[in-house]
Amino acid sequence: MVLFGMVFLLLVSVVHAQYSSRFPSVINATLINQEPDPASPGEVIELKFRVENHGERVANNVQVELVPEFPFSIRPGDAAVRSIGSIESQGTGEDGVVVAYKVIVDKNAPDGVHEIVLRYKDAEHSSWIEVDPFTIRVRSGSSILLINKVISVPTMIAPGDKSKVSIELKNYASSLFKDVVVKLDLSSVSITPMGSSNEKVISMISPQESKAAEFDLMALPDATAGVVKVPVTISFTDVTGRNYSKSSTISMMIGDTPDVTIGIERTDIYTKGALGSVVIRVVNKGTTDVKFMNVKLLPIEGAEVVGSDESYIGNLDSDDFSTAEFKLYVKDAEDLVSLPLLVEYKDANNNNYKQDVSLALKLYSSSEAKKFSGNGNGFPVWLIALVIAGAGFWYYRRRKKKQQKQ
Repeated sequence: MVLFGMVFLLLVSVVHAQYSSRFPSVINATLINQEPDPASPGEVIELKFRVENHGERVANNVQVELVPEFPFSIRPGDAAVRSIGSIESQGTGEDGVVVAYKVIVDKNAPDGVHEIVLRYKDAEHSSWIEVDPFTIRVRSGSSILLINKVISVPTMIAPGDKSKVSIELKNYASSLFKDVVVKLDLSSVSITPMGSSNEKVISMISPQESKAAEFDLMALPDATAGVVKVPVTISFTDVTGRNYSKSSTISMMIGDTPDVTIGIERTDIYTKGALGSVVIRVVNKGTTDVKFMNVKLLPIEGAEVVGSDESYIGNLDSDDFSTAEFKLYVKDAEDLVSLPLLVEYKDANNNNYKQDVSLALKLYSSSEAKKFSGNGNGFPVWLIALVIAGAGFWYYRRRKKKQQKQ
């Protein structure tokens, strides 16, 4: 019996050895949780793995190691190698062992999907064995694609004129953006695209790169001068396939350099020693309105201003005119009086303008002045008499007709 027992044990050990060699332990690992998901650059994430034994016998002295590469690293003080002891045969699901790691995501981590490696060894395997890499999603907290600057050539668009407008976008994120669409909403402004649409596409913008969307635009002929706010919509996709849409506003300036002309409209000053008025005519020939216009008569050689030397005109619309009147006494000028004027105003966009103008007031001899005035200095007497006579004749005829009707 003893001999039989020894033989039985020997057969059992041989069978067990053969069985074990044919059906070893089979270790597998799965990533069961990433918190948070997706991860953000610069933060710490927790990764939980379930280690299972799909083999037909116990896996003894199991060790696992997380092998992170950029943009991941083990939190300082934490161990990359973990000993988890034994896992029973067919130790799967709840019978497996959960191993958790705290991992730092590099602050310069690009958005996208990155891989991390876990490996193991046990009593049967003295060398590390890697399982298939696990994917970790990384995405910035906000995908920063901003309008960096807007360049308009020319800077100010005159009504009816064209301008090339360049909208430069900069990618401040750590990963590229693709299918970037820039769309201008021109429905409520007096600007229209020329030769193309109000929508432009940029295929991709790499991290920290700037690219521009260019538009050919025209201000409508009846556009009112001023600053126009144009809504802009920017839509794009990141490397993870997530879509974004951002709204912004750019400002464009409509207007033109004012075209103001100044001249003498009329005067009753013809000779030296005369006291009278000079009426200055100011014409706005440009396409933009002007405002806060003030006309100042500077010191005059050979004459002096009687009363105020300034005349405030205020607003002067495009294709309109106004007048400024000054009273002068001509002291010792002979042939002409030079009238130095300083004209100041703003355009519709509050740009300041100054014009220094010198107007020539011609003087005549007493005999020549009689051609313009009966006494050489005032309104012509003969013209006054003619007006009075004409008025009297008209009144006489009107009264006579009334008497005939009666």
